[in-house]
Amino acid sequence: MKKILIFSDTHGDINRCLDIIEKADSVSAIFHAGDYTGDAEDLESIYPNIPIYYVKGNNRHICLLQ
Repeated sequence: MKKILIFSDTHGDINRCLDIIEKADSVSAIFHAGDYTGDAEDLESIYPNIPIYYVKGNNRHICLLQ
């Protein structure tokens, strides 16, 4: 059976993700549903053998008001 983990809204703090991944047995893939792609990239570097898929999320833009 495949085990897929889904995370979102980590906002620069992946500590809980790391705890969950370590407690999970044999993770097949991780989906990170955004707001900070740097968190997903950090997970990729820590777990290079787990496929990680991610999107930017709704807070990855800059609004310039004039």
